[in-house]
Amino acid sequence: MPCTNENHSHAWVTEGSLTIERCEKICGFCKAPFKHAWFLRRHVNNVHVKQYPNLKVDEGW
Repeated sequence: MPCTNENHSHAWVTEGSLTIERCEKICGFCKAPFKHAWFLRRHVNNVHVKQYPNLKVDEGW
């Protein structure tokens, strides 16, 4: 989670560096679905980084 592939497990941290993989399209914080991983990255940067000030979203995969 937050990937549609049940075999993929990826913990979402609240501090440090968060890598959102290409296959991830569901927010690990609020469970909102997105069409693309880059939409999800933008969402996390705009919404959840404010809630977790020590969190940084990696730009790469």
